[in-house]
Order: sequence, then C-alpha cells, then structure tokens
Amino acid sequence: MLKDLTVVVPDRPGSLAHLAEAIGKAGINIEGFSGDNLEGTAVLHLLVEDPRSVRKIMEDAGLEIRDERDVLVLDTDDRPGALAGVAHRIAGSGVNIDFLYGVRGRLVFGVDDFEKAEQAL
Repeated sequence: MLKDLTVVVPDRPGSLAHLAEAIGKAGINIEGFSGDNLEGTAVLHLLVEDPRSVRKIMEDAGLEIRDERDVLVLDTDDRPGALAGVAHRIAGSGVNIDFLYGVRGRLVFGVDDFEKAEQAL
C-alpha cells in the first residue's frame, strides 16, 4: 500500500536533489510528490511503497518526518470535471480533504477519515 510521508527539508539549493538521490540509491521509486515553501520552511509530500525505508533515509539525513499516513490514490480520467466529481463524493461523506496532489493520471488525497472516504468512493 502506498503511504504519504510529510518531510521538512532545508530551504536551500540542492536539498531536493540530495534527498531524491538518497532514495533512488536505495532502489526506492517515488510514486508521487508535491512540495511547498511555507514561510521559509520547505515541506514535501512523498508517495512511496516503502515508507519504513524512506523514513530511515530521511531520519539518517537529520530531516523531520512530520507525518506518515494512508492516502487515497485514485486513477482518474484526464477530462474537465474529473476532480470535481471525486471531491463531491468525498465531501458528501462528511470527510475533509487535508491535502491533495496529482501524478500520472492519479489523484492523491490526504483526508481526516480515511475509512469513511474510502467507502464513499
């Protein structure tokens, strides 16, 4: 099962390159990712199949893992309104979306009630 790791990284040139290189050297594929810089703090979401190994790589590098969680990963059609349809189904179940990103025809949702959202979809 894919998991999302939220990682805080130094906000300086090369941080992403070093992190991605370490994960790649371990033979782990990053299935999806997003990143933001919030008030000088760089935060990445990494979608991986082997969160335990990635967590160890990040911790060995002195990086903070803010969160590890199950996420909804949905294959979607590349068409207008596809995101709206999925978001309406999640909202209709009363579940809040904490974060989302898209990658290779898939949507990744972090939600406040995984089981309830999964049932809605």
